[in-house]
Amino acid sequence: MSRERSHPLAGWICQRGGGYAALTGNCPGKIVMEDFTKSVIEIIQRIPQGKVCTYGLIALMAGHPRGARQVTRILHTMSRKYDLPWHRVINARGCISLAKYGGYEEQKARLELEGVAFDEQDRIDLDRFLWKTGTKNSKGYRIGDRECR
Repeated sequence: MSRERSHPLAGWICQRGGGYAALTGNCPGKIVMEDFTKSVIEIIQRIPQGKVCTYGLIALMAGHPRGARQVTRILHTMSRKYDLPWHRVINARGCISLAKYGGYEEQKARLELEGVAFDEQDRIDLDRFLWKTGTKNSKGYRIGDRECR
């Protein structure tokens, strides 16, 4: 009876969505990551013009409340392929996360063209512009409301 040998770090790599599944085809973490990625893409595509959503709220809606950094990764790698409205995703403080001269100006200009206003500190009023879907996710968190952040 032959037994497949795995690398000692396979579990750790799988948990972080790494490439182990590509080598063995049996990483359970990869399946979750693919579902999460699809959910994030669908959520971002639904953000309407003139509204914004935060990285953390998108992660929460996709089922991973602590997955904000993964949302950033997905935006970075999938925006062109899926024509995502990347400019509508901001941080939880209501600010653009991109650096000045590193995409910040383009994101701000796109948001302003859609009617999103900035205050003197370049923050967006989340009470006014945060996308509120009014639905709950699988864990019962209210999506789009201030209390779930």
